[in-house]
Amino acid sequence: MSRPEDGDYAIVKLGETSFHLYASKTYLETVPPSDWTFIGYDETMNTSPQQLRLIELAAGRPIAVRSSVLEFQAATASLGAGVVMLPDFAALESAGLQRIETERPLTREVWLVVHSDIKDVPSVRVVVDALKNALGKSSAQLAGGAPQARKIRRVDRPG
Repeated sequence: MSRPEDGDYAIVKLGETSFHLYASKTYLETVPPSDWTFIGYDETMNTSPQQLRLIELAAGRPIAVRSSVLEFQAATASLGAGVVMLPDFAALESAGLQRIETERPLTREVWLVVHSDIKDVPSVRVVVDALKNALGKSSAQLAGGAPQARKIRRVDRPG
């Protein structure tokens, strides 16, 4: 997702995506925020902005499930195992998740990197255009039809 700093590349900004907390409706109805457990990335992603924000929002509450696979994280949350931070486009694909509103969502730029030698190849241009179009549609869907959101404030673990 991050923009490369060097290399012989054609770099295209596809857009931006927001990350929010999500959980199953049942989990949100039955587990008080002070008792939430979280689903996050494994140690290979410890410095990613989304993992750092998850740790901040967890505020000392446990990250009980860790995986580098976004789809696994979403599926685990859908089954009621905890609260996950997902890019909004991934939540569109995950049935049964409810967005949890926080005071400030995390937004990241999305970049497509193509080697300069192939940037004008017709099949590469088709893929670039399709990705730009798909990201734009996801953003529009989220603006008009995001899963029902529940507002929360940061809840510190008693202690």
